[in-house]
Amino acid sequence: MTPIAGSTRVYRFDGFEADAMDRSLRRNGSTISLTPKVFELLVFFLDRPGEILEKDELMTQLWPDSFVEESNLAQNVAVLRKALGDSSKDPKYIVTLPGRGYRLIASVETADRAFERNGKPAEQTIVTPEPRRSYVLPIVLAAGFVTVATLAYWYIFAARKDTTPLTVARTSQVTAWSGLDFYPVVSPDGSMIAFCSDRTGSLEIFTRQLLQGAKETQITNDGNRNCQPSFSPDGTQIAFSSNLKPGIYIVPSGGGSPRKLTTTGSRPSWSPDGSRIAYQTDPLTDVGANVRNAMPPSTIWAVNVGGGEPEPLTQPGQPAGGHGAPSWSPDGRMIVFDVNDWASSSLWMLNTATRAATPVGAATRSESDPIFSRDGRSIYYVSETGAAIQNVAISADGTAISEPRKILDASGTRVRQISLDRSGNRLAYATLSTSSNLWMTPIGKGTAPAEPVQLTKSSHTRTVLPAFSPDGSKIVYQSFKTGSLAHLWMMNSDGTDQRQLSSRPAFNAAWSADGSAVWYVSPEEQLTGYWSIDPLTGMEKRLFDFDELESYGARAAPDGSMVAFNSKRGGSLNVWMIPIYGGEPRQITNDPGLAAFPAWSPDSKWLAVQIKRGEDTHVALMPASGGEIIQLTNEPGQSWVNGWAGDNDRIIFAGERNGIWNIYSVSRTTRELKKLTNFSAINTYVRYPAITYAGDKVAYEYAETTGNIWMIDLR
Repeated sequence: MTPIAGSTRVYRFDGFEADAMDRSLRRNGSTISLTPKVFELLVFFLDRPGEILEKDELMTQLWPDSFVEESNLAQNVAVLRKALGDSSKDPKYIVTLPGRGYRLIASVETADRAFERNGKPAEQTIVTPEPRRSYVLPIVLAAGFVTVATLAYWYIFAARKDTTPLTVARTSQVTAWSGLDFYPVVSPDGSMIAFCSDRTGSLEIFTRQLLQGAKETQITNDGNRNCQPSFSPDGTQIAFSSNLKPGIYIVPSGGGSPRKLTTTGSRPSWSPDGSRIAYQTDPLTDVGANVRNAMPPSTIWAVNVGGGEPEPLTQPGQPAGGHGAPSWSPDGRMIVFDVNDWASSSLWMLNTATRAATPVGAATRSESDPIFSRDGRSIYYVSETGAAIQNVAISADGTAISEPRKILDASGTRVRQISLDRSGNRLAYATLSTSSNLWMTPIGKGTAPAEPVQLTKSSHTRTVLPAFSPDGSKIVYQSFKTGSLAHLWMMNSDGTDQRQLSSRPAFNAAWSADGSAVWYVSPEEQLTGYWSIDPLTGMEKRLFDFDELESYGARAAPDGSMVAFNSKRGGSLNVWMIPIYGGEPRQITNDPGLAAFPAWSPDSKWLAVQIKRGEDTHVALMPASGGEIIQLTNEPGQSWVNGWAGDNDRIIFAGERNGIWNIYSVSRTTRELKKLTNFSAINTYVRYPAITYAGDKVAYEYAETTGNIWMIDLR
């Protein structure tokens, strides 16, 4: 719609009057309520009565800066039809043209309502539609305009070799698997895509030509859970990582026998000349939509494709956090990567000659999966914890020099793992959906794990961090939707009577020993506060502020004396302690790798912590007052500690063994290890186990991730 300076437009049809100035629709003096987006759709129809409006054109007009599903357009049309009293089966106003779009068939009168300087309306001039005319001349003129515009674009933009696209021209779904397809990479010539999938029951590498009706070709088939493919610059080879036989491998892109380059690492990325591969030292341990790419002390390394010893490109703690997802600049001078911990992820730039790492400065806390544009003048990355893809212009040294531009809005899904073809005009990504709920498993006296019971049934919501009350009758937990902060909820231990407990965002709930209080962290305004809430009355009280300290993972001791929390102020992630009513914090672990995520024993005398040794994490034990750290588990894989049984002996943790997550316990005194659940699917995980004081039930988050590959054509 073309705006008219100093006026607004009024549309009339079949007793309706739509006023563009106050965005209102009336009929016979009664106002009909429409959302802003539906009103925009109505005005677009009224501006072009009788014309066929293509679906792509409508979606571009309604959501110019975002990607949305075609179903969003259909839903808005349905809402508009309902407001007008129309029907798709017997239309009076809006006709559906299957496969194309829509047409408004009503006769529309248009009035230009002028306004004087004092704001009083002047006379209205009714403009009736003119008869249909020949469109040959306008088409010829339009064609000429397009030619001139194309030439102007070429001279203005192509001459500068600025290939950074501005908008999404088209989106298309590449795979439609019911399980998990992810980690896509586009071949350099844009004709093919490689990705990993669980469609064989393991994770394997597949390729697919980007043609209508093309079929997938399986490239690896050894059952070693191969993933994270990366095309060589000439497209003839694919590098990938393996979970069961860790390391970086290379295989011909048409299939064949893989060749092993390293014994550790993941997320391989080819240098532009094809001679080297950069990678992160952390393995792929999690397929969830919200996963951090690497945790401390992961670093970026490189290895020659022809063989030889790998060499480190970054150092632990410089910068603080886990270094992951490296991507080379087109000229090979720079590598962009993300730096992660449990609470945040940010973008950094590495100069490959000097090995100096500097922050990109695009944003903070939730930026990941970065890649360079094909001209090297900007970076694409996943932002808002997977809710969007953004682009930011950078200087020659890799520092952001513009405000980020949102290229794609994920509209409630999670976007991860982006890739560009050589032209810079096609971008692939994975859309991931994680269904997360709380489950509970009885802990029997037998050796076989009991059958689990689902406690919550939330859709599109992550439900995490359960905590049993001391008597075992209640569970406090966190629940949140995509794009929103978590709140505390409470329910009976059998899943009944679920209700929101906290009035403000809240994390890491912990019960007092007598059950009279629940302690939690809340991101209040500019300070992160530690709070208590009465589970019966809902009365909340701020206990102290963390100020500039990293407060994530904070948990109060059951006796209410101290709060243990994670901090990376010393360069690596370690445990710190602060009195529950505030005071001077002190560091109680000093591990160069990682010693964090503290869990208090019921008697408040011990802390179980998670430590990292090589690619593996383990459960460890230490006195709550500080002292020697004793490693309790030794099995390869991941062991993420979270809780204790009431006997002050059994420590409960989520464990990954050979790519499969389950709940385990380990004894503080005997080190006996016991498996408490028996899940087996690759695309699932368990997290944050909590056990009753009596030790007869364990509750935990159980999540299943599905995903598919999509493609954006950029312009």
